[in-house]
Amino acid sequence: MALKSTIFTFLVTLSLLVVYRTYSYVSPLAYAVLAKFEKLEGKIKITQIDKRKVRVTGQFKKGFSDVNPDNYKFLLGHESETFTEQGIKTKPPGTEPFTFIASGNAPALIGKTISITYKNAAIDRTTFMVSE
Repeated sequence: MALKSTIFTFLVTLSLLVVYRTYSYVSPLAYAVLAKFEKLEGKIKITQIDKRKVRVTGQFKKGFSDVNPDNYKFLLGHESETFTEQGIKTKPPGTEPFTFIASGNAPALIGKTISITYKNAAIDRTTFMVSE
């Protein structure tokens, strides 16, 4: 009887471990996405930090002549936000390094186009890809 109890306990523990590992696994491919901008010599990396929040980091090295960040925007689909709204500072010819937290789903951005605009005219655009 003790052997049956030990085997039963072992099987339950093993089953729980398998279920936990199966449902808690997050694919590294879905963890972060990257947008590389050629004209602006910069990139934006978006990392999933929990189910509803992402960390956005990046920097641009050229293409910025105006010190007013209100004149620059991110455009993703029909959504846009100024650099000022995200605390990004322009420092011609580029930007200072930036990091901010936003709501979002990084894997859902794969294949989506993001543009950087200056006074509502696109100055560079690219597509999000799985981060390296």
